Amino acid sequence: MAGLGSPTDVRPALSAAPSWRGDINHTLLTKAPTTDPGCGVDIPGVFYSLSWAPNAEFSRAFPSQPEILAYLRRVATKHNVPQHIRLRTEWTGAHWDEKACKWRVFLTDLETGTPFIHEAKILVSAVGGYVNPKYPSLPGLEDFHGPVAHTAAWPDNLDLAGKNVVVVGNGCKLSSS
Repeated sequence: MAGLGSPTDVRPALSAAPSWRGDINHTLLTKAPTTDPGCGVDIPGVFYSLSWAPNAEFSRAFPSQPEILAYLRRVATKHNVPQHIRLRTEWTGAHWDEKACKWRVFLTDLETGTPFIHEAKILVSAVGGYVNPKYPSLPGLEDFHGPVAHTAAWPDNLDLAGKNVVVVGNGCKLSSS
């Protein structure tokens, strides 16, 4: 679920969810919310509802990112997940420790720059396509003096009013705008 948070330690906080086993500690990795203008989905919002917490309140068939994020935050809050989340943390790698039978997950606190290690028995990689922005190789791009932005790292202060804008890519981010 790219577009929601950053490496997190979710311990048995979701024990109220039918499929959640409260006796297992969990590590969940997500990224900061995608905030580019017009961000939304290109499939019906019903598919963003969890089966055990359905949402019938989306305002339209293809809801905006803020609507989906608000729904997910409501569900997380209802199940006390936020108290177990650690945001502004970057994953830098992982190594299976055969002797300890645990994953050693290498992380960095983005606020302080301090690296640290988290150990886990189970590691699930759910890396989305927008985790590490990749800019296209276009002749002359390095000589362009205007702003260049990627939807996965949208600058909050980017003002495109009155500017000619070129969108490079397959357009899936724009299909629901």
